[in-house]
Amino acid sequence: MRVLLLNANRRGVGTYHRAIAFARELARRLDAEATLVTVSPTARIRVREERIGAVRVIEAPCLGDRALPSFGWGPLDVGLRLAEVARRYDVVYGFEHFLDVQAPLALARRLGAATISDWCDWHAGAANHFRGSRLLHRIDAHFEHAARRRVGAVTVISRALRDRALAAGVDPARVFVVREGTDLAHFRPIDRAEARARLGLPTDRPALLAMHGAFVGRAVEAFARVRREVPGALLLLVGWRMDEALARAAALGVPTSDLVTPGRVSDAELPLWLAAANVLTLPLADAVVDRARWPHKVGDFLAAGRAAVIQDVGDVVELFRDDGEIGAVASQDPEDYAACVARFLADPTRADAAGRRGREVAERKLSWGVVGDDLERAVRCALAAR
Repeated sequence: MRVLLLNANRRGVGTYHRAIAFARELARRLDAEATLVTVSPTARIRVREERIGAVRVIEAPCLGDRALPSFGWGPLDVGLRLAEVARRYDVVYGFEHFLDVQAPLALARRLGAATISDWCDWHAGAANHFRGSRLLHRIDAHFEHAARRRVGAVTVISRALRDRALAAGVDPARVFVVREGTDLAHFRPIDRAEARARLGLPTDRPALLAMHGAFVGRAVEAFARVRREVPGALLLLVGWRMDEALARAAALGVPTSDLVTPGRVSDAELPLWLAAANVLTLPLADAVVDRARWPHKVGDFLAAGRAAVIQDVGDVVELFRDDGEIGAVASQDPEDYAACVARFLADPTRADAAGRRGREVAERKLSWGVVGDDLERAVRCALAAR
């Protein structure tokens, strides 16, 4: 069986991680020849190709991919994907609804391939705003819905997106909730002292690690409160918008000696940064865009064996309510968020116990071997529908 997966955005960004994980899992489960097309982060006209395990990865040129709002507009990228679809695949799997996904999917349907659409972000009116243009919003919403009605199966990452698919007229029998799994071999418990030594971090200070650039300011604000209760605490900031985080810290009187800001780190280094912390946190907003997501970082936190503190948004909070204490779910109130973080930073024994339970939860519920059952059902549904 030949399976083609089409990731709309650039390699290493957002949905790419979900797409490459799906590709690996389908290659393993179906003994499939899996090809993933993504967009190069740097090459404007060159095509790059490599193998990552069992997956053939093609990086299409990024020239013009962001010429219009959002992404997926590159003419060389779209042309390459159409040519790849013409090589005939049994299954073509598109991630999101942008041009470099929908044009190849349309061709794949004409050629008789089984087609699937994955929906893991609420774009129209949430992630995409188009500076308030109602016309562009309506156009975006039309294509976001139509993309799901035209395929043999739809995978969604959350109940919110499942409900939206049903409201858009998709047959419930063709909609499958496929959560975000985590790579348990890559994200694993590592000795904290070893991780800190390798990263050049102090070994005698309790550390909070925060991720997610969009709301990194929330973590800084929580830390400003936490350090009053946990003297000597250290904040590790991994991700983007570091300038914004540093400016917020300065405004709150948090000294630079209490901050470590590596920013974006490589996939190879990330497990070390997670292991170096006592507590891991992911700030979330009670807004449509976050309610519709299942942040894969939370699964990585649990797999790393560290206590996790998140905010009460979306389906992912279910993990924290069914399996004993693996961390905490804080409200949107800044004081409550800070108190949840401080509770674990001030009690390393409790934090370590929560981390061990979190690892057990990740093994039982978030391994790709478990999550992949729903993925395989979706693919078989699409194959039966063609």
